[in-house]
Amino acid sequence: MLRFAITDLRSRISALKVFLACLILGVTLVAATASLYRVIEHSLLADTRAILGGDVELDTNKPLPDDVLEWIRKTGRISLVREFDTIVSSESGDGFFRAEILVPDAAYPLYGELQLAPNQSRTDLTAKQGEFWGAVIDPLLAERLEQSVGDELQIGAATFRITGLIEKQPDRSLNANWRGLPVMISEQAVDATQLIRPGSRVDYEYRIQTERDLDLWLEEFEQAFPDTRWDITTFAERSERIAERLDQIATALILIAFTTLFIGGLGVANSIRAYLDEKLGTIATLQTLGLRRRPLVGIYLLQIGLMGSLAGLIGGAIGLGLAAVAIGVAGDAFALSGPEGTSSWLQLWLLPLLLSWLFAVLTAYVFALPSLAKALAAPPAGLFRGQVQAASHEPRKWRIASYLLLAVYIGATLLGLPSPELGFLFLLAVIVLWGLLEADKRPAPWRKNAGEQRFCRWQLCPPACPGQSPPARFTAAGHAIIPGYGADTRGRLYSSGHHAAQGTGNHHTGRIPRADPL
Repeated sequence: MLRFAITDLRSRISALKVFLACLILGVTLVAATASLYRVIEHSLLADTRAILGGDVELDTNKPLPDDVLEWIRKTGRISLVREFDTIVSSESGDGFFRAEILVPDAAYPLYGELQLAPNQSRTDLTAKQGEFWGAVIDPLLAERLEQSVGDELQIGAATFRITGLIEKQPDRSLNANWRGLPVMISEQAVDATQLIRPGSRVDYEYRIQTERDLDLWLEEFEQAFPDTRWDITTFAERSERIAERLDQIATALILIAFTTLFIGGLGVANSIRAYLDEKLGTIATLQTLGLRRRPLVGIYLLQIGLMGSLAGLIGGAIGLGLAAVAIGVAGDAFALSGPEGTSSWLQLWLLPLLLSWLFAVLTAYVFALPSLAKALAAPPAGLFRGQVQAASHEPRKWRIASYLLLAVYIGATLLGLPSPELGFLFLLAVIVLWGLLEADKRPAPWRKNAGEQRFCRWQLCPPACPGQSPPARFTAAGHAIIPGYGADTRGRLYSSGHHAAQGTGNHHTGRIPRADPL
């Protein structure tokens, strides 16, 4: 059976080019999005402590009392970063830009590594050299100011010399720089700026590194200081927030990819229908020669599975390749390096490839089963009349099988999404929209007048002979381009006005007729 299926498929594989192209395009998007999401998620969650700056962060608008600091130092290390916003300008005063002034202490950073250019310590670069204090700024801020290392920068009442650039800051990997681009100065230089005065908004971020269990640490801390109103965040809570946001973003992108794959199913359906139309004579001949129905069904199901598998593997490989290129380009800029190990490699790369293959095969079967059912239901007696036509409707068993397979497809899609709840809402919105379109396509009872059904919509009259169904590509284009295009699922067009009722008029002028008035 396999040899016959491959031989029969090779004889007309050119007719399935659209089949392969539609599946490969959709699967490529699915594989690229899924694999890229997995790598980014693993990389960010692995560096949560560095992103937060410690195991625990206490955020307040004033310094912590001495007894609190003493209690924290007994349980671990502590680092303080003061942050406030201001406007900086170049030496000439031509450009003014918002910046976030960072004043870290000597223990910063507790996790990760601060990379500066030139490769010197932050203490040396921010120290006072001559009459100017040193400042280390973000490269983007230097570009906006049109300055470089050695130029002067005005911050408040003090003039600083740019002594270095921040190449990598571990606790700013997910910050969107809403408050401004970072500028690091020393604790001694803050007084020279004269920016911190009574009423100034200054954030005091205390990062804590401890080897104790965080839940136990928090419980003891709350017992020791029950009346505190500080904002306390642990790296576990930050991990949950990061994972939740990533899941929402990834679900939206993957849904777009699956929508592309599902729309590509229209091309799959049209391509397989054209292929099976050419095989109607072969199917009828095999049935006439005594081939039983089960082997015949198996042959063409096998062909669809082979083509779906080929498209899934090709599209999955292309998608993984695109994801690898994207990670290679963005890896240095965003410090995205996935975890190592065989299990991680399987989860990050092999699993998306297998899922891409699975959904390619499911998509092929979902959109090919109706056409296959009609082709296999064609009466072999048509051979004696010189014309074999596919059945107008698929048998009931095939229809039930199609619906079950579609349910499996939707269920697998929802389970495979990072956020199934968001996927379910998307599916619900699609169902509601589909119901509204179907309701709009049906004529209202009060619009009937002497056997006439008038529709307030634009309709296309294809260049087809009267009584014939329009080409499949024409019907698909109508559904995609013109909302409310009056074509049912069997490819027939609704006629408008009294021409439909009387069976007369211009049937194939190739023009868009005027819509009937209300």
